[in-house]
Amino acid sequence: MCSGRMRFVMVKLCGGQMICNVTDCNRSVYPHGAKGLCPKHYKRHRAHGNAEYKKIAYPEERNTEFPSYNAVHLRIKSKLGTAKEYLCVVCDNQASDWACIANKTAKGVNDGKPVMYSYNMDDYLPMCRPCHNQFDNVGSIG
Repeated sequence: MCSGRMRFVMVKLCGGQMICNVTDCNRSVYPHGAKGLCPKHYKRHRAHGNAEYKKIAYPEERNTEFPSYNAVHLRIKSKLGTAKEYLCVVCDNQASDWACIANKTAKGVNDGKPVMYSYNMDDYLPMCRPCHNQFDNVGSIG
């Protein structure tokens, strides 16, 4: 393993092999060696203009003010667990879904179908599928 690498040196040799110029990357620049970058960092440089570009890992970091339908459900699952860990608030059977019961002001898409949902995680309760479907069709619980 080589040490003492400098960030902007075009040619770094380690055991006779050129090493990527990105800090803390010890990959070989083989096969192309363009711009002194390994294939991973070269692709990032071409796609994003920055060899050290990294995607944001979690939806909540992308858009905190207006999260998507899926991001809201991922947040609920992260905070409270899956709905299957709870009993339905209507009939006490095992729940299967997180149902939005209030403030359906946001428009989104789920499985190709338009849906209304809330950005607030407190507007969701665990329900079994029959009660959830009935609630969505009637608009009230019970």
